[in-house]
Amino acid sequence: MNTKISYRPEIDGLRALAVGAVIIYHARIYLGEIFLFQGGFLGVDIFFVISGYLITSIIYKELITTKKFSVIKFYERRVRRIVPPLLLVCFSSLIMGYIFLFPKEFVDLSISTMTILSFVSNYYFYQTGIEYGATDTLLIPLLHTWSLSVEEQYYIIIPFVILAIYKFSKKNFFLIFFLIFASSIIFSQLGSLKFPQFNFYFLGSRAWELSVGSLLAFFNLKKKKSYMSIKYNYFPLIGILLILFSFIKLDNNYSQHPSILTLIPIIGTCLIILFANKDEIITKILSSKLFVSIGLISYSLYLWHYPIFAFLRTGNISEVNIYIKILSGILVLILSTLTYLFIEKPSRNKKNSFKKIITFIFTSFILILIACFLIIKNNGFLDRIKSKNYYQEQATYKYLRQDDKICFSRVNEFCKFGNGEVKVFLIGDSHLSSLSFDLKERLKDSFTFIPITDAVYFHFEQHVLFNKQTKSIVNNYIELNRNINELLEKSENNIIIIGGVTSYYFYQKRFANNNSFNSHQYVSRENSRTEIRELKRDFKNLINKLSKKNKIILLYPIPEIGINLNRYLINNFYGEWQFDYNDYLSVNNQIINFFDEINFKNLIKVRPQNKFCNKITAKCKVYDDKNIFFSDRHHPSLKGASMINDLILAEIEKIDFK
Repeated sequence: MNTKISYRPEIDGLRALAVGAVIIYHARIYLGEIFLFQGGFLGVDIFFVISGYLITSIIYKELITTKKFSVIKFYERRVRRIVPPLLLVCFSSLIMGYIFLFPKEFVDLSISTMTILSFVSNYYFYQTGIEYGATDTLLIPLLHTWSLSVEEQYYIIIPFVILAIYKFSKKNFFLIFFLIFASSIIFSQLGSLKFPQFNFYFLGSRAWELSVGSLLAFFNLKKKKSYMSIKYNYFPLIGILLILFSFIKLDNNYSQHPSILTLIPIIGTCLIILFANKDEIITKILSSKLFVSIGLISYSLYLWHYPIFAFLRTGNISEVNIYIKILSGILVLILSTLTYLFIEKPSRNKKNSFKKIITFIFTSFILILIACFLIIKNNGFLDRIKSKNYYQEQATYKYLRQDDKICFSRVNEFCKFGNGEVKVFLIGDSHLSSLSFDLKERLKDSFTFIPITDAVYFHFEQHVLFNKQTKSIVNNYIELNRNINELLEKSENNIIIIGGVTSYYFYQKRFANNNSFNSHQYVSRENSRTEIRELKRDFKNLINKLSKKNKIILLYPIPEIGINLNRYLINNFYGEWQFDYNDYLSVNNQIINFFDEINFKNLIKVRPQNKFCNKITAKCKVYDDKNIFFSDRHHPSLKGASMINDLILAEIEKIDFK
């Protein structure tokens, strides 16, 4: 009795499309100013549907044909397919990490590797406060493995769910999985608005995408030939158009992802899986030799591309050009092909004893764990860094937490620290967040400290930043704005610190060397003068309104160096390196002039550039003889944050609250 499901080459072709979109997205390829496949991250969601479909098909068909199912054999197949290539990539990443990474980054890589091999990396990356899609996450070599952890967690659970349904409620298979789907998508939509970071990484928020695949499997095994009548031949075409629309038009800011809008590529995937047939064009294209070949190596492609791109970026002080990206893509293709031929295929071949394979896996697993423990114990092997004397403090900043929950990117229930009568509000983007850990420690119990920060956020009372390039808005910012306004309306005799990457939001200016991984546009080019004038007017009105009842600390733009400082210091520390103060002015002069014009009672101005830059020599320092001032291309390190907070606290000490 044949228990195998029929091979469908178009599904391999669909895999090829999904992995291609993901790779292009992570490569950050632009056509002029157009970001190609800005929604390419949705390729992962397509993988989830395919995985749910194939796994459920295998289990369910075996049950209905043999009346039994071997969980052990199921997990053996999963181990054969997934683990050996993953071990290879993890081991290779540790080797590259030794060469390219700072000690703290190397330790982080080791910790993440251990969570990856335990299939809980999705929760680890959430706990570390990593916001997927943010520019600097492109430098985290194994961040992409969060999706593997989600899939594996589903694989662990799903056999027992299906077995239970088959034994106790066979007739209600479709209904039960529909309830799983419905509850998960509701949770996902609510999570996208209330706790977007957790929502992104959590299995419960992703279960609906995998369960859709399970529903497809059930429906496909039960459907009749009549479903394949000619009138359905257009459905795969509609499906591919929905997928391509998602890749091209939906960027990572369209809504906190996943959400109800994620249904667009999911529905497209469903239409192809359900209605693909040899008589229509989309099936023929996806079943072509090129697409199938790429689909067969899609797992290896997915594993290799992210660490290769990450180390490539880490190995350059600026963003790499298109030619290097193409060459790195070729390298990814070569490594993936070799991995498929010499690792994937042999390990999946049943002729090769599973005992031998599991012995190899166990040995490799232990060796990698030992390596990770040694890296952690030796603090990332500081002695290998030429500039080790300048690395006494970790060049990073910590995410502020309360009750083990990250304070960053909260829309509701803002963090509160201390019991002081006077409240200190910190409102802005990740630059302000980088100050929060040190600021909280130094304010202690003299004040009540309330940090309210998000990735790309600058507070206007009447406006929310709108990405003109993609015609999108982050929906939770609307609610965030409203909640902040409600909070500040009640505020009297308190301190409000406000700031951010202001030149970016008003003028789309970032780094003097134009070294930005993204180029969002927050004002329209056609009517920029009018929009900027309106933003300035509304911000002035906001400051005027708040300053009547509170002390306002307006933070001028924090210097951004625009290069990968870590990589520079690892291999290029020969003498003192500084950046030009005129570069800072060229980016921020318009905002500086605007801030200079704002003058109200109770308004205090703090200029971070005064801590880093010498106006006489026109040079700005990035480290001293003990510490590094920046954690990456633009965020202050703990030391850099402390230097800025020195200025803020000096002004707070002068305030008379009587």
